Amino acid sequence: MEIRNAIHDKIQIIRVIIRNKKGLIVPLSILLLLLSTGLVYYTIELRRPDALPALPVEPAIGNERRENAFVADDAVEVLPQIERQEEEATVRPPDPFAAPPILVGVLMGGVGENIAIIEAGGNTYVATEGNMVAGLWKVQEIQRDKAIIILRDRETVLYLGR
Repeated sequence: MEIRNAIHDKIQIIRVIIRNKKGLIVPLSILLLLLSTGLVYYTIELRRPDALPALPVEPAIGNERRENAFVADDAVEVLPQIERQEEEATVRPPDPFAAPPILVGVLMGGVGENIAIIEAGGNTYVATEGNMVAGLWKVQEIQRDKAIIILRDRETVLYLGR
């Protein structure tokens, strides 16, 4: 019986508090409802892929190379692209093929699956064995630190980092 009286007393206390504090409880309930609705709405909106703004990605500056990505009109392009042109204007020889090609990277993937990244005439090429670079050189072999290219019957060895 005492337990029932204690529970009844607590219920009476809660009723008195609610009657006396209606001016505070109703606005707080409405505020809580609005906050939870807003939280659910923004959580759903941020899950949409087009809801997030595109963040600009700065290119790598080391040795004037862009190794992973570059920015072109707020669009990010990631390797491997088969061919891409450099964005910045640099002084080039009159004949773009007068300067020798440069081996700037090698990705090892197994026999016949190795990839060479070669700069030639202001363009960067991603080539595998048997591919043509700049429509001139054929990639004959790609090794860990070098690539062998052929122009007509002449073989040229490109070393990584030289």
